[in-house]
Amino acid sequence: MNRSSVRPSEHVSETPIFKMHGAEDRCLRTLHRYDLSENRCGETFGRLTRLASDLFDVDVAFVALLGGDRQWFRESVGLDPMESRLAMSLCLLTIQEDTLVALEDTGELDQVRTGSLAQEAGLRFYAGMPVRTPTGESIGTFSIMSSEPQSFSENQRDRLRDLSQMVTEKLTRRCEVRKYKQLARELGESSRRFEAVFDDPHTLVGILSPDGTVVDVNETSLRYVQLRRDNILGRPFWKTPWWPERMRAEIREYTRRAASGEYVEYNAD
Repeated sequence: MNRSSVRPSEHVSETPIFKMHGAEDRCLRTLHRYDLSENRCGETFGRLTRLASDLFDVDVAFVALLGGDRQWFRESVGLDPMESRLAMSLCLLTIQEDTLVALEDTGELDQVRTGSLAQEAGLRFYAGMPVRTPTGESIGTFSIMSSEPQSFSENQRDRLRDLSQMVTEKLTRRCEVRKYKQLARELGESSRRFEAVFDDPHTLVGILSPDGTVVDVNETSLRYVQLRRDNILGRPFWKTPWWPERMRAEIREYTRRAASGEYVEYNAD
């Protein structure tokens, strides 16, 4: 029964049968937050859709992401353009219901247009589970469809819920990776800014440990006191040659305050 072709994502712009009353915009904002826009998803869910096609012995399996006037089908198995509008409408219905939807025979639906569309597309069975972000927001569905009516047991419903949860777990990892990459970029930028300051030939810069020990200083600082680095490193900051004896107690107190997290500024005469 299964169709083995695996198609790339389809962009559907036709008007769906079921309306979402503005929920598409919310989904679109969430897609951007999780970096799941149309061209950024890659083959994130391909293995799961192929697994679903084999597990349920169905013609069509796909993950659909919803946003604005668009619906993106990711690594869909067996979905062709004739079936895309039906899939879009049934996915919107699943999101609207906010729970697993199983239609064992779409030809028996009350909506005349949907029944006609199902007959035209040659699909009679649909089951879909909302795909949610780790924070519980629905942004799409994990869905399966078939050309023949069929029963859908509670055990099968649990397996479809499991697959939807696997998508959520993928989203969680994707979000974490994105945060780590953003943090790495920010750290890299901070490092570049620090290096620019540290290498400034007109600025004295030193790095201290929390107890006030000198860990590193720049060349400008060394030239100021005409000493080598090994004469400075490891010494308490307030006992270095930059400070005369009369200032050292005050410098030690400022260092202690800075180590506690307070912003301090000291103007030497």
